[in-house]
Amino acid sequence: MNEQEFIGVSIPRIDALEKVIGKTRYSQDFWMEGMLYGGVLRSPHASARILSIHAEAASYLPGVRAVLTAADIPGRKWYGGPTVLDHPVLADDRVMYSGQAIALVAAESRELLKQALRLIEVEYEILPAVFDPLEAMQPGAPQIGPSGNIAAHEWLNCGDIARGMAEADVVIEQTYHTTWIDHAPLETESGSAWFDEEGRLVLRIGTQTLEYQAQVAAVLALPPEQVRIICPLVGGGFGRKLDITLELYLALLAWETRLPVFMTTSREESILAYSKRHPFIMHYTTGATREGLLTAMQVKIIADAGPFVYRSSLVCLHALMLATGPYFVPNASLDTQAIHTNNIFTSAMRAVGGPQVNFAYESQMDQLALRLEMDPLDFRRRNYLRRGQSLPNGQVIQNAALLDESAHQAWQALEQVPPVTQNPNGSQKIGRGISANFSGYGVPGNQATCTIEMERDGRVLVSLGICDLGGGQRSSVAQIVASVLQIPLSQVTLHTADTATTPFVGATAGSKTLYYSSQVANMAAEALRKRLVSVAATMLEAQEEDLLWHAGSIQVRDHSKRGVTLEAILTEAASRGLKMQEQVTFQTPREKKFESASGTGIDWLDFTFGAHAAEVAVDEETGEVTVLKYSCCHDVGRALHPQSIAGQMQGGVAQGLGFSLMEQVVIANGQIQTPSLREYLIPTSLDVPDITAIMLESGEGLGAFGNRGIGEPPAAASAGAIANAIYAAVGVRITELPITSERVFRALQQQSTLSSPAIRGVSRAPIVQERESGE
Repeated sequence: MNEQEFIGVSIPRIDALEKVIGKTRYSQDFWMEGMLYGGVLRSPHASARILSIHAEAASYLPGVRAVLTAADIPGRKWYGGPTVLDHPVLADDRVMYSGQAIALVAAESRELLKQALRLIEVEYEILPAVFDPLEAMQPGAPQIGPSGNIAAHEWLNCGDIARGMAEADVVIEQTYHTTWIDHAPLETESGSAWFDEEGRLVLRIGTQTLEYQAQVAAVLALPPEQVRIICPLVGGGFGRKLDITLELYLALLAWETRLPVFMTTSREESILAYSKRHPFIMHYTTGATREGLLTAMQVKIIADAGPFVYRSSLVCLHALMLATGPYFVPNASLDTQAIHTNNIFTSAMRAVGGPQVNFAYESQMDQLALRLEMDPLDFRRRNYLRRGQSLPNGQVIQNAALLDESAHQAWQALEQVPPVTQNPNGSQKIGRGISANFSGYGVPGNQATCTIEMERDGRVLVSLGICDLGGGQRSSVAQIVASVLQIPLSQVTLHTADTATTPFVGATAGSKTLYYSSQVANMAAEALRKRLVSVAATMLEAQEEDLLWHAGSIQVRDHSKRGVTLEAILTEAASRGLKMQEQVTFQTPREKKFESASGTGIDWLDFTFGAHAAEVAVDEETGEVTVLKYSCCHDVGRALHPQSIAGQMQGGVAQGLGFSLMEQVVIANGQIQTPSLREYLIPTSLDVPDITAIMLESGEGLGAFGNRGIGEPPAAASAGAIANAIYAAVGVRITELPITSERVFRALQQQSTLSSPAIRGVSRAPIVQERESGE
């Protein structure tokens, strides 16, 4: 059996059958005897003082087992993201956004729960609010954060921006806007909680982060070991479940009642009350020479954080690092700020910060190429990052950056798809666009731990804390272990995502999970293999380096055919009291993390590079945009499971198309106007064409066997490709997402009146400065 037998092969996933036949028990599919229903009372106001809460009528209702407010929390009353704990578990004296939690109820039925929530009376004093981040930055604006309205601020300068702009023959200056995006996972926030026979709180909940065990314990004033979090297979997260959702509510209700409690959100509550992708206002000024070389880029980004920090500092940092795109820019001035408002709070969503800036920098690239009368792809090729070049933070690209090949293959793939027939009246115009991106994975100084054990019958148990959201990391770990130990895949059993039995590997986020889990699983399997070889060497009276694995046995290389079976090795080990067990920890390199104050350090250890190409049809009579063809190409390092990677790429593109063309959480004065999937539109099968997914394999990723993170990159390149394709079709540049038919129609209507003022979101004439060579 070849050590690589399972690597690069799309074997059936280990959880595929149970999902197909409906046996998988997600967070909503769990019930215990005597379980209560939990629910949350939320504020209808975006900014108000709580004058009083009257919950007596609800608590006296027969069948209502608990009504809790902030005064009932036994421990810490705040929670939050990785840097700041600034979100009240339950609002006490002030509400900061519409949908903020005020009270909790546990009841014996859903009907009683709804009735009890209606009986709770809250008296409010409406306070001034601010909903525009630009207004929130002005003197005299209502102050939301404890230190003002700046939630986070990151900046970076490299080279000489003034000199770079002076050296440019063409300068394009443009402002771009994106909006709030909902994660819309198929499985809404759901979970259960109870106290086990040892008096330990158990949470069974769909999450991306087992490490919130400590925050839950702090709210209950318990030691962390008294809280156990179990994560079943998750029906989608995309960053939503990276934050705490129902964990604290479930914990408090179970703590108060000492009975099991179940909670799930409706789609409406999920949209109204939980985090969104940050809207960005991005002002880009980009310069290039007549020869098509970038000289400078100045970027200013304002993000709407909502009232709490959550992950806004990370969003600012990631956007800062990705703002120049996968291009070499010798002179850059980059500034990102997240601003507090009384809108819904924002946090991480797939490819944090990447989709927004891709829309801006790729629109800039096409506009520069147009002004220079260059082919857009040729212009990009002159400026793509290459191995040995530096990012604005000084980080040198050390591994393969196959941008040229990615762009070539993505563009050529459009030619290979048969043409789509235009509509009979000829009002459709066809255009193609290209977009490139890069996305980081792997954080300095992180670690992951894995335990592995081979039992007497040859079965291997692998324990590690992966929360699998559908990306297939569990299957990849099983493939790696089976390959290293040369055993059938059916002999590998995984224990995952249970703080009581599995060691931590970190949150499932940032395209890093496969990097960490593949490395630590590979190391654990190699350590177990070495232990087995050591016992075999003693049995065969041979040196370890003279032994080789062969068809379930270990043999001596001397052609004597002397060998010993795996079964015999395990029997010998047992007789000697040796356990075939290993626990190993993988540590990422301890590089310095980036700091704006010093302008030094890095954000990610490596990057995944790729390019997307789109062909669209634009109806000039209605502005309707139809995506006809789409291709994406990424260097995945090594495709451990090609089918899973293709699924990640196609799913990422589908989300990217929604971000580009239709998805928009509409908010008016802090109130969400799109509370269901009837109003908040996501792509369906009718909106997504067949997507050509192309995988390049440089073998230079940081993961086991050279794999690179691929969960996020495919979701972050669509907006640029779509916007550029629309311009190629009908000659209008849309600068606000989503690019709806209304926006395209209005732009087309104004196309012939170049002197009229540009409406927000549409630009026909970006600010362009042209200089003579040598000037």
